[in-house]
Parts: sequence; C-alpha cells; structure tokens
Amino acid sequence: MPQNMHKNKYDFFLVIPRGFEDIAVLEIQRLKSHLEQVDEVDIQKTKGGVELKAGIEFIIIAHYHLKIPTRILMRLIEFKFKDLPSLYNNLKKISWKKYLTQNKLSFEISSKNCRINHSKRVEDTLVDFFNKNRDAQTNENTQKIYLRGNENNWLLSLDLTGEQLWKRKTNNSQGLAPIKENLAAGILNIILYDLKLDHFENHALIDPCAGSGTFLEEAQNLFIPRRKETYFTFKDIPLIKGSLYLAKNNIQKIYESKTWDKIIGYDLNPVPELDIQQRDLFQRSKTPVEVTDQNRNIIILSNLPYGLRVTLERPISEYIVQITNIYKRAQYYFVINKDHRKDLDHSEFLKSYNIIDLLEFKNGNIPVLLVKLALKNH
Repeated sequence: MPQNMHKNKYDFFLVIPRGFEDIAVLEIQRLKSHLEQVDEVDIQKTKGGVELKAGIEFIIIAHYHLKIPTRILMRLIEFKFKDLPSLYNNLKKISWKKYLTQNKLSFEISSKNCRINHSKRVEDTLVDFFNKNRDAQTNENTQKIYLRGNENNWLLSLDLTGEQLWKRKTNNSQGLAPIKENLAAGILNIILYDLKLDHFENHALIDPCAGSGTFLEEAQNLFIPRRKETYFTFKDIPLIKGSLYLAKNNIQKIYESKTWDKIIGYDLNPVPELDIQQRDLFQRSKTPVEVTDQNRNIIILSNLPYGLRVTLERPISEYIVQITNIYKRAQYYFVINKDHRKDLDHSEFLKSYNIIDLLEFKNGNIPVLLVKLALKNH
C-alpha cells in the first residue's frame, strides 16, 4: 500500500535499542504533552522500535528533543514482489521528487523467507532505477534507503536522520568500556519514572565509576534539545524542508529548567592513562565527594566494570558494598555484566537489600542488567 497520510500524518519508525521500547514510548508521550498546537500523534510499540503516525512538525521536533532513538525513518511504501521487474515497477509508484535530496544514495537491504533473497541483485535494481530516475547528485552527504522483506512482503523506508542520534558530539572523552549515550539517557528516564518524578530538582547524581562521564553528560542534557544547527538529512528533503519554519519555536527548550542540584563523578579505581578533561557541566573528583546536605536526595548511578576491557580486581559485589558504605542514604542503580548477577545474591554484605532487575539489554554486544538496590523493610 502507498505511503499512509491521515490528515497530513505520515508513517514513521523510530529505531530503539532492544529493551528500551517501553521507556521510549514514555519519552515520546512526555514530549507530546509539552507541545502546543501540534497534531495528535499515534504511538505503537514494536520490537526494536516505535511506530508513529504523526505530522511533519512533530517528527522535526522529535529529532531535537528525543534522546533514546538511534534514528528515525519515514515509511514510504509496503508492497509484494517476487521478481525484480515487479520491484522496479513498484518503485515507479513513488513520487521520489518529494523525498530525495541531492545527496549520494546508499541502501540497506535485508530479507527473510523471500523468493528474492539476493541482496546484491536487489541493490543493483535500486541503483539502476535511481540512475535513470533522478537528477545528478551534487552533495557529499549520504541519504539512505532501507528495504526490508519478510515472506515476500517488502517495506521501503527513507532515513531522515543521517548520523546516528546517539552520537552527541558533546563528550570527547573516551573510557575503556563506555555506555552509549542513548542507553544512558534511557536509563535516566527509567530512574525518573521508577522514582515517580517529573524532574530531578532537589536531587544529586553521583557516579562513582564515571569513566568517560557519559551518565553525567546525559543527566545534564536530558531535557536540553540538540543545537539548531545540527545537520539532519530531513533538512534537505523537499517534503520536509518547506515545513521547517513550523517547528521553529518548539526546537528550542520546551521543558522547565528544573535540573539536578549537583552532578558528581569520580572513579573508585581510576585508570592513570585515561585522560578525562574537566568540563563545566559537572563536578569531577579523584576521590569520593561528601554530600553534606542531609536533606538532599542522592541517586547513585554507575556502569560498573564488566571484567572484559576493564579488569575486575575483586567481585562486583565489593564495589557496590564500598559505594553503599560511602553513601548510606541514597537510591542505588547499577549497570552490571549479566554474568555477575549471582555474585550480588551470594554477598553477605548485601543481604539487607532487595536487588531488583529493572532491565536487561546489551551494551556493545555484552548482555548487561540495570539493577536497583532497595533496603529491606524501607
């Protein structure tokens, strides 16, 4: 069927890290609730992403404000084909002048249980079609087209994003085992909803294994939009380019400026050769930082060593015990290697805590868990 358009609504797909689909829906709903004079958005969670029926204005705004998606695609057409001439004829049904920029084209093709399962032959057909049906390319940027097949049903989508959204370009430090920025943002959102908060005002965030400072950066910027000058592929797409002015006011800051009282990072086991620059956004220390205000709500959040790139000098439970001994009145959240989960259950020192698994996901293809520690009878 052709591109769906319901009262100027289009079909979009937000690529979401596996395991973060539920919290991504909540992030979208929060954004929608803060916008004025924007058409209704239909949201549907699916495996590995979120499907939206929305107007052009909302999807522009989403690029600036949403922190969990990896990229955003526009669905163009869904069709069946069992041979390459049929694919070619279906491509003719699309008004490509509305969607194509003057960028170079690239293709990502995948299929499952399809009669045509040779990606190179499919790509050659796409290349042949566009060589004959588009103007010369004048830009150096790349525009990507996705074609996914399942049981001879094919879905063709257009990338609106360009460079993946998790690449923030604000954190130049590189740890030995960093967590991706959009995963960190997802975890911060999970904590927000777990504690039933609208914002983190009157809270201090402390990361005792700060590494490259990803949690600290994402915490500071969670409700701050990307810069207006950020390049996205959609800025050159004719259908969207003419609507950029509609979103002008909403790509600025739309959330209240209620943020953390304090953001602190240090490393229990600092790595001497890791040069992490001091940044103005948060406080870094070489030793544990005492938080003297007894009324302040403290959130401990840390991506603990997995024992792969960063060697574990002791059981992971001992890192956690050390942290809980330093900060006795806090909310504790830790990302740990899934293989280390049993160590927490067997630790005598953690018997006074309920250990709650909040999320299982992969960080750099390593299965990990987000766990929460809560004092028993508390």
